[in-house]
Amino acid sequence: MLDKHWDGGFLPVGWHAVTVKDAEIFKYNSGNQGVKFTLVSEEGASGGVSFPLAEAALWKLASFIRALGLTREQGAAYNENNINHHKRMIGKRAKVRVARVKAYNDPSKSYNEAVEWIPASEPTPLDEQAPEHVASAEEKDITDDIPF
Repeated sequence: MLDKHWDGGFLPVGWHAVTVKDAEIFKYNSGNQGVKFTLVSEEGASGGVSFPLAEAALWKLASFIRALGLTREQGAAYNENNINHHKRMIGKRAKVRVARVKAYNDPSKSYNEAVEWIPASEPTPLDEQAPEHVASAEEKDITDDIPF
């Protein structure tokens, strides 16, 4: 059974174009409700992103569904306590940045988590071309002295 998971299959650190594959409402250990979206990259790696459904934290969920392409009007009609509204995100695409983060309850442990998201149409730092190297004044002086 472990052979299915041998190559990880999870989203590694970095930027990924992903599609939402599932959504579920769950309870955190604190008893608060949250929603978890399952994400799958173009390469087939999977991961997830979770949001608390507490009023003070809904800005993060709003940011995510905005990156998935929802408009302000659609966001106004979005009911975060209705699983069917979350399930409507299935099939939507975005780009996410995965980072290694420490576990809240045990800082000696860490895991990969989507920490930033942008619309699928926007370029990520990986899509941008690296700037050409421009020699500094010191480098120019040194290289100008080389006779060949």
